Amino acid sequence: MDTNHTRELTRRAGSLKISLWYDGVEDTQFHGSRHRWAYRLEDSTDPSWEPVRGADLYLSPVAPNTHDEAMRSLLSFLTACGEAYSYEMRHPGSEPENLGLFPDWAPEAAYLNGDELGMLALELDQLDEPGREEPDPAYPDALAGGEIDPVAHGDPSERLGAVPDPVVDPELGYALEHEVDGPEATWPPATFYDIVFMQGEEGYAAVDMIEENGVDAAIEHLSNWDFQEETRNTALFHGHVYDEAPSSPGDHTAESGHYRLSWHAGLGHVNLLRRFDRADEQPAWWPDRTARLSPVAPKDVDPEPPARRSVDRGPGGPDL
Repeated sequence: MDTNHTRELTRRAGSLKISLWYDGVEDTQFHGSRHRWAYRLEDSTDPSWEPVRGADLYLSPVAPNTHDEAMRSLLSFLTACGEAYSYEMRHPGSEPENLGLFPDWAPEAAYLNGDELGMLALELDQLDEPGREEPDPAYPDALAGGEIDPVAHGDPSERLGAVPDPVVDPELGYALEHEVDGPEATWPPATFYDIVFMQGEEGYAAVDMIEENGVDAAIEHLSNWDFQEETRNTALFHGHVYDEAPSSPGDHTAESGHYRLSWHAGLGHVNLLRRFDRADEQPAWWPDRTARLSPVAPKDVDPEPPARRSVDRGPGGPDL
């Protein structure tokens, strides 16, 4: 086995410190023999946050068994967990599936460092091919039952303490066994997608605009953050699409043309959505996106989710 795999790789994403290392081969219930990677998450935001540890990161049998590939996979799970945390905040009482990917404070930290996680994923993806880490040469033999050298970090049970059982995805197991690429991509995938979401001072300013100038004027103004195909594709990539428009108790709603506006005067939340148009052509990457969550943003997608954009950062977005 390549002894380089015994080392620990550490990267930072905002206040998050992410470390991982190779942890051997395990026979899983649905996936057969898989290479396992262990990780440790630390955050400087709150001194009371103890490090989160896990040994349940498994790479695809067809993926290169490298630190970079393991880090890409871990970042994609952290990103999905952070987006689930954001969704739960905007939809009280909901139980997004990806929220349980990591315990304790990790979902909140992933949400707070969402931009930094995206940038780190982009940096990994933009590495030049000659500089990419070589896959473990013992990879095929290890999965076939060959012997591998012990990992320098010692026994996982002693190092990590009580580690939860790995999260098992029966659908993924079936896909790997039967070579199913993923769910069929439908178009359009939902009814609405996000244009812009405001809260705090910006949200209260938008609420004042609604009350002073009326709904139509507010929709016309907020539509300045609708950059057509770019906005739609960004919402698609980040999963900010909805069969039913997001709502919470106390919301007011109004529609004008293909826009739907919702706002909460007391909380200062304002959300502008747009209906999908069946006449729009789906982006070329959309079928792959429905089959596999990837942290790599295509060229026609903003790496920052639409609902988290500050209103003064979108190109051409006017001040309130």
